Formats: sequence, structure tokens, C-alpha cells
Amino acid sequence: MISKDTGLSNRYWKCTATKTNLLNSCMKILVAGLSGSGKTTLADKLAKKLGAEFTVERINADEVRALTNNWDFSIDGRMRQVNELVNRCDIDKDIIVCDFIAPLKDIRQTFDADYTIWLDTVQESQYADTDALFEPIDNAHYIITHHHEENIDDLIADIKLQLS
Repeated sequence: MISKDTGLSNRYWKCTATKTNLLNSCMKILVAGLSGSGKTTLADKLAKKLGAEFTVERINADEVRALTNNWDFSIDGRMRQVNELVNRCDIDKDIIVCDFIAPLKDIRQTFDADYTIWLDTVQESQYADTDALFEPIDNAHYIITHHHEENIDDLIADIKLQLS
């Protein structure tokens, strides 16, 4: 069952379902990549599918920016944003699926994801400053290089392997 939080758009889901595995702690999944790479679309699909078995929180960085009115894209502003995302991950859920550009290694380390998906589907976006900052993700668990390449069931199976 999926219930939507009225404070955010339909990309911020609070999913509740019967948990099939007992997890030691919450798993944070980061869906990262440049603007236009398909992060939000993939994260929405993941949250919905995983929500059938686990309690899942869906966090979209753009929506959090809007809620916190943080439109500062300097390095300091980006660090404030990731710290806000980390604070929102302090919840009692099995899995958190969060999508954001996460252009720098330091930002990704601060977020401290348990599982990272890199959408390496575009080489440049409409934001040249962000493109210039973006550091390749050398420790991604799953890399998608072409739109529609992902097999959501294979990806979910890989995530579940990490949970066991």
C-alpha cells in the first residue's frame, strides 16, 4: 500500500508493507547522476516496487530544496543540501530511496549510501557548472549507461542480495 504525503508531490512516498526479511538497520539507496539522466524516474520505480515488500521512504532532493528554500548551488550550499537529506533519512524505515545529482565524492561520502546507483546516461546537462563539478562515481554498485537499459527486477534482486 502506498500513501502519499500531502506536503510533497507524488514523488515523496511513504510506503508501508509487510516486511519479509528482518533488517538490522535502514538501507539508504542513492540514485545519482547529472540532471536529465533519469534519476527521479528510476527512484520512483524502485520505491514503488520495493514498497511491496519493505517499508520505504522516497526522498527527492529537488522537493527537499523547495521545502527548505535552499537554492544555493555553491559547494557550501550543496553540502547544506546533503546534510538536510541525511537528516531526513533518520527515520524508522527499512529502505530509503533518495535521488540527487551528488556531483562530488565528498557529498556522496557525507550522504553515506549503503547502495549507490549511477545513472551515467548523459554527458552534459543544462547546468554547465554542475557538469564541470561532477566526479565519476568509482564505487557505484550499479551503473546504467543508457536510458531504458535498466531491468528493474534485476536491480531489485541485486539490492535484496545486499540486504541479506
